[in-house]
Amino acid sequence: MADPPRPPETDDEAGRGGDGGAASSTPGWVLILVVIVAVALLGLIVVLHLTGTLGPGLHSAGTK
Repeated sequence: MADPPRPPETDDEAGRGGDGGAASSTPGWVLILVVIVAVALLGLIVVLHLTGTLGPGLHSAGTK
């Protein structure tokens, strides 16, 4: 007995291959860039907080 006919592929299924859609996942360089930017921003916040240019004392510094 012959195999039943397969339905035509939709646009979502076309060209995906056998991995189930890994082509639409985020590239590795984007993830690395996001981590670098997050660490840099966290470091900037820590440095500004430790030097006193960020935090609760910022608004009262010029009123003395």
